[in-house]
Amino acid sequence: MHNKVTRKAREEALEVIGGFSKGVNRILEILDDTLMEFDAGQMKEIRIGLEVGVDVSVYAKPEFDAGQMHAIMHGLTDGIDVSIFAKPEFSAGQMEELCWGLRHGVDISNFAKPEVSATEMSRRLEKMAINQPVQS
Repeated sequence: MHNKVTRKAREEALEVIGGFSKGVNRILEILDDTLMEFDAGQMKEIRIGLEVGVDVSVYAKPEFDAGQMHAIMHGLTDGIDVSIFAKPEFSAGQMEELCWGLRHGVDISNFAKPEVSATEMSRRLEKMAINQPVQS
């Protein structure tokens, strides 16, 4: 028995492929000037971001290392506004801690600062989670 593809199904498939193609072309435009500046780890994070459908233009920048890119991508996949920590001055560990706080509805404004270590951020988040006052 032959499966016949309906005209409508074919048109829908072509529309999806066309949309995907436009998205890939847009990403290539964004990356074109900087593509050669990325190492293998950074390229991997960009590829994974494209596969999961996040806006890689947020982190596809040579100033972010692969760990930072991963942390930003993680936040984007969770639907978090990463603008507060998607900055090169934050380490990947700091980004992960801030992302965790935002994901859990914690007000991170008091310690979302590059000079606060990831360990200190973690300590503060733990104290907040058990409702203890945080001493600065």
